[in-house]
Amino acid sequence: MGQVTTDIYSEGIQIPIVKYQKEGVVNQDLVDIIAMNVRLSERAMGDLRAQITAVTTGERRFLELVERYGRDAVLGSIAQIMDHSEAVARANAADLVLWVVDGGAGNAVAKRNDSKESWLVRNKVDLLDSLPKQPRGSGTDFEISALTGLGLDRLVIELARFASEFFSTGESVLVTRERHRAVLTQTVDALRRAVALDGPEELIAEELRAGAQALGRLTGRIDVEDILDVIFRNFCIGK
Repeated sequence: MGQVTTDIYSEGIQIPIVKYQKEGVVNQDLVDIIAMNVRLSERAMGDLRAQITAVTTGERRFLELVERYGRDAVLGSIAQIMDHSEAVARANAADLVLWVVDGGAGNAVAKRNDSKESWLVRNKVDLLDSLPKQPRGSGTDFEISALTGLGLDRLVIELARFASEFFSTGESVLVTRERHRAVLTQTVDALRRAVALDGPEELIAEELRAGAQALGRLTGRIDVEDILDVIFRNFCIGK
C-alpha cells in the first residue's frame, strides 16, 4: 500500500484473478473496468497491451526454439543458464572463489574477480604429458588431478589455512556456558553420524540437517517450528 493509505480499500478497486483474454479473445468487460478506474486510461491500457504483446511474442519465439532444437535441448539450455547464474551469484557473495579450469587451457584463462580472494585451480593435469609427475603451482595457483588425487593435498592444506585465518577472531574459543557446550556436542555428534553412515543419501542429509539445526540454536538461525516446539514443550498453555 501507499505511504498515506490506511487500508487496502484506499488503493482503489480490487479485481479478483481473472483472464485478460481467452483463446485470443480479449475480455472487454475487464478492460472497461480497468480503464474506468485509472487516471490516464489511454496510457495505462497501452502499457497493458504492450505487456500482452511481449508475452505473446515470447511464447511464439520460445515455441520456435523448441521446434528447431527440440524440447530437451531447450530445457537443458535453460537449466544451464540458471545454474550459471546461481554460480555467479554464489561467487559474488563468497569470501573465497576457487576458479577451476581445464589444465590444458594454458594461459587462455578467463579473467577472475579481482575484488575478492580468488584462487586458480587447473584440473586434469594428469592428462598433460608435458607436465612433471609432481604438481606445480605457487601462491594461490594450483595444479591438480581430481581423478588421481595429484596436488589435492596442497590445496586442502591451503584451504584449511585460509579458513583458520579467516575465521580467527583473536579471542578465546573456550566455551563456558553449559548450553553452548551441549549444542556444540549435538552438532559434532550429528556430523560424526553423517560421516559414519554408509547408507542412503536421505539418512546422511537428515543427520546434516540435525547438525545444522543444533548449530542454528547457537548462532540464532532458528526456524519458527523450533520456537513453537520449545514453547509447547516447556510452558503450560491454556491452563
